[in-house]
Amino acid sequence: MPRVSKNKLTEKQLYEISDMFLNLISQLTVKNDVEDFLDNFLTPEEKVMLAKRLMVFIMIVSGYQTEDIKSTLHVSHETIRIYKNELLHKSTLFRTRIKKLSRQQEVGQLLAKINKLLKPIELMLQSKTNMKARAKLYNLDFD
Repeated sequence: MPRVSKNKLTEKQLYEISDMFLNLISQLTVKNDVEDFLDNFLTPEEKVMLAKRLMVFIMIVSGYQTEDIKSTLHVSHETIRIYKNELLHKSTLFRTRIKKLSRQQEVGQLLAKINKLLKPIELMLQSKTNMKARAKLYNLDFD
């Protein structure tokens, strides 16, 4: 987890640095340039953290249950609870972009793979009390 220095910046310094960063990012218009910049700017841990954060938001918007998000992305219940709460207070633009991203083909394919991986787990849980689920599990019928 990235750490922020205990030495605080003034609001003016923070604004100026943030503005410079936003200007830099907004000038990167080619996907390969963005990828190259982020590969050199972020640590591997920061890239994983940001990717997981994005997927948590996408999975929440897509209607996934907390347990499914937790087991798929290896994040805590508390992290998911915080992100669900944060999503309620995010801007309309942010929520719209996350919803739009969740409907893109590549993300849809990834979510389909996640669903396919979760189906056997769901059947195992249901098989305790559901004969049909037990039969599907026995026959390895995960559809």
